[in-house]
Amino acid sequence: SSYVRAAYNPTKDVNVIMGAAFVYNHDSAVDYPYVDYSYIDDASGDTVVLSNSERIKKNSMMLKVKVGDFSFVSHRLNFETDEFVGFTKIESNQEGRRSGAPSNDFNITKIQYDFNVGDGYILSSSAYYLYADKVLDAELGGEEAGNDPDSFVVQIRWPDKKLNARLELKNAQDDIFSWSTGLEFTNHYIDGAYSNIIGGSEKYVSAYNGYRRRVRGVWLNTNYRFHRNTSLIAGYRIDDYSDVGETAISPQLGFVFRPNDSSSFKVLYGEAFRAPAATEQAGSSYMLGSYNIKPEVIKTLEFIYMKTSSAYRSNFTLFYSKWDEGITLDITPASIEQGYTEGEYVNTGKNSSRGVEFVFDYYLVSRRLDIRTSASYIRSRNDKDNMDYVGFPEIIINWGLVYTLQSSRLELSLMNRHEFNRFAYADSDADKLDSYFRTDFSLTWQPNEKMELAVNINDLFDRDNVNPSAWERDAGLQETGLDASASIRYLF
Repeated sequence: SSYVRAAYNPTKDVNVIMGAAFVYNHDSAVDYPYVDYSYIDDASGDTVVLSNSERIKKNSMMLKVKVGDFSFVSHRLNFETDEFVGFTKIESNQEGRRSGAPSNDFNITKIQYDFNVGDGYILSSSAYYLYADKVLDAELGGEEAGNDPDSFVVQIRWPDKKLNARLELKNAQDDIFSWSTGLEFTNHYIDGAYSNIIGGSEKYVSAYNGYRRRVRGVWLNTNYRFHRNTSLIAGYRIDDYSDVGETAISPQLGFVFRPNDSSSFKVLYGEAFRAPAATEQAGSSYMLGSYNIKPEVIKTLEFIYMKTSSAYRSNFTLFYSKWDEGITLDITPASIEQGYTEGEYVNTGKNSSRGVEFVFDYYLVSRRLDIRTSASYIRSRNDKDNMDYVGFPEIIINWGLVYTLQSSRLELSLMNRHEFNRFAYADSDADKLDSYFRTDFSLTWQPNEKMELAVNINDLFDRDNVNPSAWERDAGLQETGLDASASIRYLF
């Protein structure tokens, strides 16, 4: 991997930044033969071991121009993958199969201009255009990849475009009462998405064209300090979706109390929503969509305590979150009748989550030695099926040391991570995984103002850690073990 970044300032009001990056990874499964990409074949019951030559290539370019209060940003990203291992436990992962993302392009262009419309008032206007063309291949069927007449490739492509315009007025300079209000318009459209089955004894194309979604949103955010150390935060946003059939309302409310300059108490409540995606409405070759499904709604309540001093920093959080109208894929009479083997998208999901998070950093030796710790305990539950959701570790603990030697511009870091009560995938019937432990080491040195040298070693002790799989692989997904890298950065 490599990158280059350049900045040019011909005057104090003009700033030009350019950047480019390139990443290439090949034969990762061959280079690390001890990585166990295995699964149990549903039909035969045999264990299948994978050794694909995974290939990943990415390149990106960025340009940013700022002239006074006007800014222009353009960013392009392209990536390709082939013989990809890890989608799921089905045969698309078998050795040598053409599964991956052969072509993916993302392009975004954004402009912004800020106006001073009065004493302490700023009117900010912005617009962006996003274009994405995504292709996914999955080879299925047959006993041998590419050679068996029964094997075929499912190719899915969905090019989509999004145009957004935003206008916001705010008075952020007022110490007692600050506010912002604005409106936003988004036009999202997909000209032609399709699933193409190539090879074997059939070729089938299912397409939907002219998908459109127009979203109009307005909001008001306020922050009122009604006492020297007490503030009330309130906000309200309304979004109207052209293809959903109902208006989404997202309120937020917060109370902040600062008994002194080094500590604060916060109580925060907020609601958010997610409108159905195009595939959840239109469906695909194996999944039945519906234009009658509703947006998902999440409600969250948080209690936060923060304390800082010259010697330490701490943060303690309690939270509860509830997810209603979740869009899930269920086997329904309609999906059976119409031959959609994976089911139908419906609003049946109900989840809840609660937990505690803690952060404590302590500074020693004139702030040259930083002891960093954090921990979380989270319980998530599938309220629909009355079972615990085990797709996320119940307990996570991070701890380590960071030492900085200012005279030599040297920084050493040794960080450790523990995870407990983990399962192979998000199902209570999944096998329980061993506890997770990993140590990462890094060294950064600046010999002069223009050069920086760095060494990073992830999983220093080369442990056989296995992570949960989002695609329900029976044994989970094993990490690659010790991973060392070195980099050099030079400023011209």
